[in-house]
Amino acid sequence: MSYRIITASGTANVATLILDSVVGLEVNEGIRVYKTGVNKIDGAHIIATITTATKTITYPSPSIGTVTAFNPANAGLVALVTWATVGDVETFLGIAVATADDAEYLAQCVEASNEFCYRRRANAGYTDSTAIIPNPSVLQGAILYAASLYRERGSVDSFQSFDAMSMPQPSLSMGRILQLLGINRPQVG
Repeated sequence: MSYRIITASGTANVATLILDSVVGLEVNEGIRVYKTGVNKIDGAHIIATITTATKTITYPSPSIGTVTAFNPANAGLVALVTWATVGDVETFLGIAVATADDAEYLAQCVEASNEFCYRRRANAGYTDSTAIIPNPSVLQGAILYAASLYRERGSVDSFQSFDAMSMPQPSLSMGRILQLLGINRPQVG
C-alpha cells in the first residue's frame, strides 16, 4: 500500500512525516520514502513511532540537521516487507557482491522477493506482518527467490546457461519456493 506525504520535516536526527493515513503501518516496519527532494528524508527507513491521531510517523535519519516543515508535491511512501536481508542472500550464494552496482542490484532483488512472497501469501489467505518473519520456511523461500532473481541477471527468462545444447535447462526452484511459502497447495472443496 502506498501513502501520500502531506508534510515532511526533521530535527535532531529524526525525520517526521504527516501522512494521508497511517492505517496498516507498524512500528519497526521498513518503509521507502520517495520524492520529498531531501535525500536525508528519502530512501529506506524503519518506522520508530506512529501517532494515529495526527497521522504522524517518525524514523531515525542520522545527520539530518534541521529541515523546516514543508509540503512536498508528489511525495509518498510504501511499506517494505523486511523478511529476507541482503546478508541472508549473500550467505546463501556463498559470495559477497563485487561492486557497488552488484550491491544495489542484490538489494533490489531482495526487496522484490520480499514483496512477491508477502503478496503471494496474502493472496493465499495469510495475514502476515511485513516486519515479522512468519516462520523459518517462509524466510528460506524469500531467500531462495531473491537468490534466483539475482542469478537471472542478464538472462532473458531464467538462470544463465553456457550449455551447447539449445534445450532449456529444467529448474525446480519455483516449486520449492512456493512449497516453503505454504502456497499453491491443492484444496478440497
